[in-house]
This record gives sequence, C-alpha cells and structure tokens, in this order.
Amino acid sequence: MPTVFNSLGGCGHCARCAEGEENICEEQVAAPGGGCDGGMADYIIVDNVRHLIPLGTLDPVTAAPLLCAGLTTYHAIKNARSKLVPGSTAILIGIGGLGHLAIQIIRALSPARIIAVDAEQSKLTHAIELGAHDTVLAGPDAAQSLRSLTKDLGANLVLDMVGTDETLKLAQSVLARKGVLTLIGAVGGVLPLRFMEMPRDSSVVTPCVGTLPDLLEVIALTASDLIRPEIERIGFAGLADGYARMKSGKLRGRAVLVPSI
Repeated sequence: MPTVFNSLGGCGHCARCAEGEENICEEQVAAPGGGCDGGMADYIIVDNVRHLIPLGTLDPVTAAPLLCAGLTTYHAIKNARSKLVPGSTAILIGIGGLGHLAIQIIRALSPARIIAVDAEQSKLTHAIELGAHDTVLAGPDAAQSLRSLTKDLGANLVLDMVGTDETLKLAQSVLARKGVLTLIGAVGGVLPLRFMEMPRDSSVVTPCVGTLPDLLEVIALTASDLIRPEIERIGFAGLADGYARMKSGKLRGRAVLVPSI
C-alpha cells in the first residue's frame, strides 16, 4: 500500500506532540526530507514509522499536494470553522496551488459563501468551476467590490494565500467584525496593526501547516472525492519551466515532480 510521510514529525514526547500538534513541536525537531535528501531525492530516511501515513487507494502523485497545500489550507479552515456558519462569507485571496484546494475544503466543511480574488481572470474562472460563488479581479477597485458583495459587512474569514503588503491591506479592509484574517502566504508582506484600524473583536492568525490528525482528515476528504488536487506532472527536464510559471502565477493547481517522465 502506498504511503506518505508526515514531514512535520516532531519529537514525539513534548506537550504539543502529545496533543497531536507536531507542527508546533516545542523541540522544533528538523523534519526529514526538508533539506538534504529532500522531496527530489530517490530516497529519504524516515526516522520513525509513526510518520508514515497509508494512502489506501489514492494515487501518490495526485495526493502529493495534500502534504503541504492541502494540509495547510485544511488546518487554517478547520481552526476557523466556527466562523463559517450559514449566512457567513469567506474571502479567498490567491487561487493557485493553495487557493484551489481551499475552495473545495470550505465547500466540503461548511455552508459559507465563497468569494475568490485573484489577479488572473483564468484563475477566477477556475474558482467558479471549483465551487466559488463569486469572484473579484484584484486591483484598485477590489476592496470596494468585495464590500459591495458583502453588503458592507465584510467577510467572517479572509484567507490571504499570497501575503504581500497589498493583499494584506486588502484583507484587512474587507474583514468583518469578529472576523478572522488568516495569513497563509509567505511572501513577506507586513500588516500594519493598529487598534482603531482593525474591525472590533477581529483577530489575525498565522497557522503553521497542520497537525497529524489534520493530515489524516484531509486524506480522508480526498479519498471520499470531496476534494481533488489539480496537478501537472513534470519531469526533471521541465523543472526550470515549472518554477518559472509558478513564480509568474501562470501555473494552474500544483506541479508534481515525477522523475520517470
């Protein structure tokens, strides 16, 4: 049976690991496969069998994005699930490798209305295909359009999967009172956090990938055909082009390296 490994496997004995939260292990144990002998090597050393997760009938290549993009978005959405009640709104900024899965996860877990935001019209078309209810093209009028779509109330959950100064400013401007702004994108943007500029009782969260139970759950969602990672298989010869398209935002879904191609 094919397996994947939990690349955020912690020490296994601290309080966080005991709760299944190896992603925030107090010992900050280095993950296997994250550097030397990483995901592009023929083999990696997994130091403990407890890090191995069976995939059942799932194709390992199709399931590959679950270990990062799927797990990260699932963890963030699951933690904000109490906000995603009937009548609520989730705004998703960035519909790429993370965002295309986030749409499907929210649809699987909640009745929330989903508004997708991206700078590429093709990504917004893709978002509708995946189940988003509305879309807004990123730009100077995006905040006004989003406020209008939410009747000026803002979103109960804003997922920023880009993380630039501009997207964080947009996320802050369309957040509802008691809303949660979740920063997933790691570009390095800065959110100016001033008391009077944040909606009342709102919060900002920076989740760290996901827990082992989260990983089991996102695999189960995929096995139940409730979410489908969209992948493009590339070989070593296509790596440079794949990275270039990913950097320019032209890559649809996730690229997965298949050495045999």
